[in-house]
Amino acid sequence: ATSAFTVLVTSSAATVEFAVMGMLYRRYAAVFAGVGFVATVVGQSVVHAVIRRYKVDSLIIFIIAAVITMACILLGYSNVTRLLLSIYRNDSMGFRPLCA
Repeated sequence: ATSAFTVLVTSSAATVEFAVMGMLYRRYAAVFAGVGFVATVVGQSVVHAVIRRYKVDSLIIFIIAAVITMACILLGYSNVTRLLLSIYRNDSMGFRPLCA
């Protein structure tokens, strides 16, 4: 419950910050909030049912590990493709001469 509350406070603060700075698209925010709520309810219901049926408390740990692993793999793939594209285009990739 504590980690869920922390996520709620952090995401709410970021949303308020974007709204105050005028960078929040209200339509997108409403759609993503609805999708996030429905996905949360469905995900928690499914995981709770699987834990109750199979009596495996460590399922949540395995799900978190799988999500982090997939995120690392996809982030690596994304960065490698961007790097190769920058090399192909002869971009500076953020480097510039020290004395310029």
